[in-house]
Amino acid sequence: MSQTLTLRELTEEARALDALVDLDYGEWLPEHEDLAQELAGKLALKGDGYGDYVYDQTMRIDMLKVEEKRLAARRKALEVGVERLKRYAAMALEAMGRDKIVGDRFTVSLVKNPPRVVLNDDVVPSLLPPAFVRTIPAKVEPDLAAIKDALKIGDVLDWARLESSYSVRVR
Repeated sequence: MSQTLTLRELTEEARALDALVDLDYGEWLPEHEDLAQELAGKLALKGDGYGDYVYDQTMRIDMLKVEEKRLAARRKALEVGVERLKRYAAMALEAMGRDKIVGDRFTVSLVKNPPRVVLNDDVVPSLLPPAFVRTIPAKVEPDLAAIKDALKIGDVLDWARLESSYSVRVR
């Protein structure tokens, strides 16, 4: 059973092959070809291993996303049910003229919440007296798409540049 090498070890083998070619004054000899073919086979095996692992992890991620959505929907349904039960209990307590029911393990109480402000539907914030409004400044952020378009057509912007990078894609 042959042991697969790490990417680091394969990189070292590729560098060793380059060094061997350099020792032979850059001439590509038949033994270099044999070593290159062997290295290509090892790299193909490593690529397949990486691809299998990345594919498996991607499938697991997708599966977890589906499960997250399912659990979130289930949680939301439970929250709605609990709120409905609390409203029902509040209506029943009010109808009975009671403010609590004491059980062996739980006490169900009707408690008064602190007052909250409710504005009429026709209120226009800009027409309220200054003492009753607050201004939240608009958020200013760079328009990266516009900057990219300008740089692509050759505009010189001393404060911005286009950068390219690489990523690994496994199909």
